[in-house]
Amino acid sequence: MPTRSCLKRQTYTFVAGVFVLYAIFATTRTFLPVAELPILSDIEPPSFAYDKEAVSVTDDGDCPEYGRWAAHPHEPRSAGRYRLPYQRPAPECRKIVVPEVEEVIREMNKTIKDPDLFRLFENCFPNTLDTSVTWTGVSSTNLQEELTFITTGDIHAMWLRDSANQLQSYVSLLKPPSSDKSSSSSSSSKSSTSSSDNKQQQQQQPGSGKLASLFRGAINLQSRYILASPHCNAFQPPAESGIDPTDGGHRSDFVSPPYSDAVVFECKYELDSLASFLQLSWDYYSRTKDARFFVDASSGGSSSPTAPKAAPARKKKGTAKATKGGGSGSSGSGSSRSSGTRNSKEKNRRGGRASKGGKRRPGAMDGWKDAVEAVLETAEAMRQPTYKDDGMVPDAPYRFTRVTSAATETLPNGGNGSPVKGGTGMVRSAFRPSDDATTFQFLVPANMMLARYMGLCAEIVDRVEREEARVAAAMEAAAAAAAAAAAASSSSSSSSSSSSNSNGKAASQDAVGGTSGSAEDYYDGEIEEDEEDEEEDDDDAEDEPLADRMRRMAKEIKKGIEEHGKIKHPQFGEIYAYEVDGYYSTNLMDDANLPSLLSSPLTGYVARTDPIYKATRRFALSDSNPYYDHGPVINGTGGPHIGPGMAWPMSLVVGIMTSDDDDEIRSMLGQLVASTDGLGLMHESVNVWNAGMWTRAWFSWANGLFGQMILDLAERKPAVLKSSFQGEGKGKS
Repeated sequence: MPTRSCLKRQTYTFVAGVFVLYAIFATTRTFLPVAELPILSDIEPPSFAYDKEAVSVTDDGDCPEYGRWAAHPHEPRSAGRYRLPYQRPAPECRKIVVPEVEEVIREMNKTIKDPDLFRLFENCFPNTLDTSVTWTGVSSTNLQEELTFITTGDIHAMWLRDSANQLQSYVSLLKPPSSDKSSSSSSSSKSSTSSSDNKQQQQQQPGSGKLASLFRGAINLQSRYILASPHCNAFQPPAESGIDPTDGGHRSDFVSPPYSDAVVFECKYELDSLASFLQLSWDYYSRTKDARFFVDASSGGSSSPTAPKAAPARKKKGTAKATKGGGSGSSGSGSSRSSGTRNSKEKNRRGGRASKGGKRRPGAMDGWKDAVEAVLETAEAMRQPTYKDDGMVPDAPYRFTRVTSAATETLPNGGNGSPVKGGTGMVRSAFRPSDDATTFQFLVPANMMLARYMGLCAEIVDRVEREEARVAAAMEAAAAAAAAAAAASSSSSSSSSSSSNSNGKAASQDAVGGTSGSAEDYYDGEIEEDEEDEEEDDDDAEDEPLADRMRRMAKEIKKGIEEHGKIKHPQFGEIYAYEVDGYYSTNLMDDANLPSLLSSPLTGYVARTDPIYKATRRFALSDSNPYYDHGPVINGTGGPHIGPGMAWPMSLVVGIMTSDDDDEIRSMLGQLVASTDGLGLMHESVNVWNAGMWTRAWFSWANGLFGQMILDLAERKPAVLKSSFQGEGKGKS
C-alpha cells in the first residue's frame, strides 16, 4: 500500500503538470494569433474542389480485428454443398462502401448459378474495400492532394505492388467522362445553378466518385513513397494518418541507399514495385481519361475543374522566371530522402526535381511526373553490370543483406546479388514479387511489366508536358502584355511633357517589339538572367523529353527480353525463362506471385494466343516447372516463399484469366471453390494434399483478384458461370 506522503507527492506532481501544460498552451496562443490559425470548418474539402465525392474510412474501434474474425466461419451459410460462410464484416464495420461495387454483387447473384461460387465472389470481390483501405485523407501541405493508404490485409503496411493490384480489381468500374451534354443547355439560366444541376455537371467530370478518389489517393501516396525511397517495396502509414508506424522486425537489415524507418516498412528492391506504380497510373487514366489529375499531381496545384493549375514548363532562354506555388506533400511524412538516384551527373529535367550536382532547387516540388522520372532513373541505374569493361567492379546502386537462416531473404556477394552482364537492355531486380531473392537478377516477368507500362505512361507524360507548355506560353504572353502596357503608359507620360511626339511614338513601338508583337520577340535579350540560370537552360535544351526517354527504355527492355530472355526447351520448344543473367544462365521456373510468366498476357506484353506464350504456359502448368504443385486438393504454381507442396490459389485465378478452354476454366473454378477449408476466402497457399493446411486467412490481394477474374468470365465466358460446382472440385455444365 502506498503511504500517505507518497500519495501527497503524486497529487502535487499531477497538479504541477497541469499548470505546466496550461502555461505552454497560453504561451503558444500568445505567439500564434488566432487570425493565423486555420479553422477546419472554413477549409474547403478537396472533394468539393474536385467536384467529386468525399471518402472517409469507417471508425472500426468497436469492430473485431478482421484477421482473427476471418479465421472462423460466420452465418449465414451458402445453400451449396460446401456451405460456405458469409465473411463480409458487418455493414458498420466496413472500411469503405462503394455503391457501384454493391450493385455489381447484386447483379452477379443473377448471373452465377452455383451458390458456393457466388458466396465466394460475394466475400472476395469487396474484400479490399471492406477491410484493407485503412485510411484516406489529404496531404498536410496541399489540401487538394488526396491520399489512400491500403494495407495487404493482415500486415499493416502498404506494398506498392499489392496496393496497385488490390485496386486493379475495381478498374472496370471506373467511369469515363459522360457524353451527356444535356445539362449544359440550361446553363444560361441563373437559377439552373442548383444542386441538381451541379450533380449533372459532376457526372460529366472524369474520375468522379469514391472509387476514383481511392485511385487518385493511392497514386499520390505511391508517388511520395517512390520519391522518398525508390528502391523500397513496402511503406509505413503517412504521417497525416496519425497511425503509428509498424515495426517490420528488420533491424538486422543493411541496405544501401539508406532509408527512414518512419517511412519505410521494408526495403527490398523489386522491379515490379516500380512497374506497379506505372500500372496503377495507367489503369486510372485509361478508364477515366482524367489527364487533369496528372497535370495537377505533377505541379502540386489545385485540381479545381474550372481553373487547373499546371506546373510551369521548362523555362525558355530569355523568359521571365516562374515560381511554383503550393506543395505536393511528399515530405509530409517527415522522411529523410534517399539519394540513390540523384547522383552528381543528374541534370535539371523538365519540370524537374534537381539542379546541377543533384541538389534540390529551392521551391522545387515533388509530384507524379517527378516520381515517374525517379522510376526511370532508378531503372536506368539498375541496368549497371557487375563488371566494367576494364574488369573493375563499380559500387552497386543497391545492396541488401539480412541476418537470416533463409537464403531467399538476403543477397549473396556482399548484398550485390549474383553477377549480371551488361548490354542486355534489361533491368535488374534484387527480389521477386514474392519478396524472395532472385537467383539471376534479370527477372523476365518484371521486365515485361516495366516495358509495357513505361511505354503506356509516356502518353500521360506527353499530356502533362503539353499542358505545362500551354500554361508557360500563357504566362509568357500575359507577362509580355503587362510589360508592353507598362511601357506604353510610361512612354505616354513622357510624351506629354516632351515637345517631340515622334520620339514617344518610336519608344512605344520599340517597347512592344516592333511589328511582330510576339512574346518571344519581346523577351529575347530583354530580360537579364544570372549565369547559373542560363547554364541550366542550356542543359535543358540538350535533354531528351521524359516521354521520349520512357519510350526508348521500353523498346530497349523489350528487345533485351526477346534476345536474352528466351530459351529452347526440349519438350515445349521456345519459351520465356523466369530469370537470366546475360551470361546465358537461365532459371526455368514460374512463381505464383504477379507478375509471373503465366500472367504476362494480363499486363498486355503478349497475347494469350502468342505461340511462345502458349508454350510457356504449358511449361508453367506442368511438372517441368519445379514449383508446380499438384495433388488431390488443388493444382497450381507455388514458389520458394512458402515452399514445395503449397499451391497458391492466385495461380489458378491467373490460369483461368489466361485460358480460352471452358473445361480447363471449370476445373480450376471447382478447385478454388473446394479448397477454402470452409472459410469462403482465398488463402495465400493451400497444401495440395490437405485442404486444412493453408497460410493466411486474410489475403486481400488474392481475394480481389478472384473477384476480378469472375467479372472477366462474365464478359468472356458467361456460360461458364452457369455451371454447377457441387462435385468433387470439378465444374459441370
